[in-house]
Amino acid sequence: MTERSTLLSRIQAEEWYQSIPLGDDLHTEGETGTSESDKLAMLDLPDSLTGVSVLDIGCNEGFYSFEFEKRGASPILAIDQHPAAVRKFGLVREWLGSSVRFRDCDFFDLRASEVGTFDVVLFLAVFHHVRYPLLALDRLHELTADTLFFEYVEAIPREHDDQAVLVRRNAKKPGRFQMLPTRRYLEDVLTRAGFGSIERIGVHRWKKLREKHGCPGYDQQRVLLKVKK
Repeated sequence: MTERSTLLSRIQAEEWYQSIPLGDDLHTEGETGTSESDKLAMLDLPDSLTGVSVLDIGCNEGFYSFEFEKRGASPILAIDQHPAAVRKFGLVREWLGSSVRFRDCDFFDLRASEVGTFDVVLFLAVFHHVRYPLLALDRLHELTADTLFFEYVEAIPREHDDQAVLVRRNAKKPGRFQMLPTRRYLEDVLTRAGFGSIERIGVHRWKKLREKHGCPGYDQQRVLLKVKK
């Protein structure tokens, strides 16, 4: 087998979360299907992002980093800590001949004094996983030079939709939980962190919460925001 075919075999042997285009009608068989491409359409990016610097936090296997690179964005720094994501990101980067930089590190260890600030910061489906959500917003403000694309799981009150609260929700794994903000709460804390305009650019994956979730009176949905510094 050639080196190229060996690399493809390694890619095809993995179980993928994201569906990443590899060229020549090839792609990784991600379990999320069209979710990433659907969210990419919500971002409404220009065809050319030449000279735009990007930080992709919680990049997973790299879908968004590689899509921004296709549009000319550079430099791009992608970070994640999950061992499987680290391995699979490396496989796709090698296959594509990508110049995206990757760092295996904790988001909270990033400092603008070390890595600089970025024109675009991606923080997609990460907020409900972090241990220190308010500190995360301060760190995002520090690292963002212009635009933050922020996806979060929003708690939707069935009554009194002006509530500004953080809702505890049981996670899939027993004994674990997630903190879900209401719309008003998140907009308030983003403003408090120093961000300017907040635009809702997409909503998807609405879900009715049940007794097992442990937060009566709420449902949830994923919301994509475009936040300006």
